[in-house]
Amino acid sequence: MLVALFLVPLAVWVLSSDWRSALTITIALGFLQDPLRKITQGQPGLMVGIVLIFFVITTVLCFKRRGSLQLSWMFFGSKELAALVPVFLGILGFQAFNSLLRFGQPTLTMIGVGFYLAPLLGLWMGYQLGLAPATLRRVVGIYLLFSVPWSFSVWLTHQGVEWGNLLSEVGGGILIHFSTADGSISQQGASGLWRSSELAAMHLATAACLLMVYGWSSPSRSTNNIYGLGALVCTFLTLLTGRRKALVLVVIFVLVMLLLQILRGDTRMRDRILTGVLVPIGLGTLGMLALFPNLLVDLNPFFWRASTIPGDLWERFSSLGINAIWPAIENSQVIGLGAGALAQTGQLGLNAAGQVANPWVSESGVGKLISELGVPGVVVLLLIFVQFSRLLVRNVGLMRNFEPSSANLYMGLVSFALANVPFFMAASGVYGDPFVLILVGLSLGSFLAPPTLMYAQEAQKAELETICREETAKGSIVVL
Repeated sequence: MLVALFLVPLAVWVLSSDWRSALTITIALGFLQDPLRKITQGQPGLMVGIVLIFFVITTVLCFKRRGSLQLSWMFFGSKELAALVPVFLGILGFQAFNSLLRFGQPTLTMIGVGFYLAPLLGLWMGYQLGLAPATLRRVVGIYLLFSVPWSFSVWLTHQGVEWGNLLSEVGGGILIHFSTADGSISQQGASGLWRSSELAAMHLATAACLLMVYGWSSPSRSTNNIYGLGALVCTFLTLLTGRRKALVLVVIFVLVMLLLQILRGDTRMRDRILTGVLVPIGLGTLGMLALFPNLLVDLNPFFWRASTIPGDLWERFSSLGINAIWPAIENSQVIGLGAGALAQTGQLGLNAAGQVANPWVSESGVGKLISELGVPGVVVLLLIFVQFSRLLVRNVGLMRNFEPSSANLYMGLVSFALANVPFFMAASGVYGDPFVLILVGLSLGSFLAPPTLMYAQEAQKAELETICREETAKGSIVVL
């Protein structure tokens, strides 16, 4: 009741504000919803939908401001992609109806639709943000501002600090296996203010990536290493969660960013990225050894777990990515089981896995999509993927026309979004969180804005030249 008394007036106030302010509040609620859930009796699982509700409100406010979806501008130069999106929305509507008839659980259907709606809305809102690079960078800064105390709370959990339920996992948590000198132990990973260690690892990795983006997109190179050190701290804290995928996500992000810079042809920025990664690692390691000489020994089990990444990486991707395709087709019965059929709803108890032949494919993003959308839906998604990839490759080439700070902001965000693709394929659990999907959607959508910006600049230039010619023909003096 107290939470409702707080959120309802907030929603009314947001509806009367502008969409930029609403987006700021939405990001804040993305962080606050987990602590609110922890202190609420029964820790209701539906509270993870708070951020999606406010994000929908934000999108409506932005739509009212824009007056249309602007799909032709959003997918500038790709009529095929603009035509495929309504087709996919039609399939999603059918699968929502299919899920409701098949399982008879409206809440499950709503959760399933939200899984697809969150990234789509994020993509559209990301495009709107990308039209104003300064606003886009400010939104990234807001996310990082909240990440600081939440990241520190993970360290507090590791140190055994207890603030009621605030620093513990929701529910029983998941035991993680560590190796020590005396054998092996099983314990929960640190979660801090986030509701689970897996979600904490995801946000810590996101903060690390966005800190590097913030540094690379800064006009001043002197701040590069400062943000790099912050990224190193967040990456280090992922060790305490016991979730190895976060470390791999950061590494893949840096590699994708380097690849895009090579395609762009900017060797100076490529060297800056390498320096911005290696220098903080060196400084951070030396500082750690000097200030906390026993820290590496105390964290040996966590380093051991991280060292198992190379051996388990391909096996995980193969078993839950590639090998899940055919069992998912069997699940789908060709037409699909409907939105939410493989949703991991936790304590809500809405899981429909008992009616699915191979419920284990819910861990695989590919398996989840095939099972829920069926073969026709996945075929449409593949067509969208091909057209979208062509659009992204073209936009990378356009980055040569932007000044470095804006280009690095756009390319850094799309690198973060692309780094999430293999993890969604092999471990989709954390992507059931609407806030995570929104962040990925915003990052990817922002990279669709540069062609529109270039077109507007060229149109403005052409209009100015026309005015100059007209004034010159009249014999007026034109000052350029």
